[in-house]
Amino acid sequence: MKRYSWLILLFPLLMFVIAQNISAQNTSIILVDHKLCKEIKNGRPDDITKQFTVDDRVFSWLSITGTSKGDEIAWTYQGPKGQEVQKSLALAQGGDQTTYMELDLNQYSNAEVAGKWTVTVLFNGEKALTDDFTVEPLTGLVWWGPFAGFLLLLVFLIAGITVVLIAVLLVIRNQRVKRNT
Repeated sequence: MKRYSWLILLFPLLMFVIAQNISAQNTSIILVDHKLCKEIKNGRPDDITKQFTVDDRVFSWLSITGTSKGDEIAWTYQGPKGQEVQKSLALAQGGDQTTYMELDLNQYSNAEVAGKWTVTVLFNGEKALTDDFTVEPLTGLVWWGPFAGFLLLLVFLIAGITVVLIAVLLVIRNQRVKRNT
């Protein structure tokens, strides 16, 4: 029995090390930063906002650390009419990195997308963050649009009348010059 007593002591230590490795594989990703934006330029968020219109693209950008090759990041966009858009990716490499996922609002009708949205991000199946944003409908004509159109029409009308008047005056002048000579 004494001969195997060291195994009895070693077994719990071995189980502890195995348990630590299994839990570390579940998720070791650490969220450094998250931004919602309308564009990504050179891997960085541009036009950062939480207010979008129905013809925008919404990017959920992440800065993360502690990743491993094959880690999965999943985004769920939930819309105001109960729609749910799920997208995911597996990381091609580990380490510190940035990544993003796009939601193109142009793929949906205006009535479907206008309202409050929520994006939820999961790291290897575990909830990492939730963020809200609003999608506004397009408003159509601005208040001064009809006035600008009317003024433009008036300018063209006056210019046309002026050209015709100048042409008529030149014809009359030429006829007088011919009579006097």
